[in-house]
Amino acid sequence: MTQPVIFGLSGHALTPDEAALFRDADPAGYILFARNCDTPDQVRALTDRCAR
Repeated sequence: MTQPVIFGLSGHALTPDEAALFRDADPAGYILFARNCDTPDQVRALTDRCAR
């Protein structure tokens, strides 16, 4: 039985290692912390990248 998982991100942009992990793990969601948010455009780009 697969359990849903939620990940946090390390910074303002998705790292190659995070992208590979998220692709393989297919998480249920992501948690954005203050360290992940700079401008509205940056947050949009980050969330768009996570959704791929």
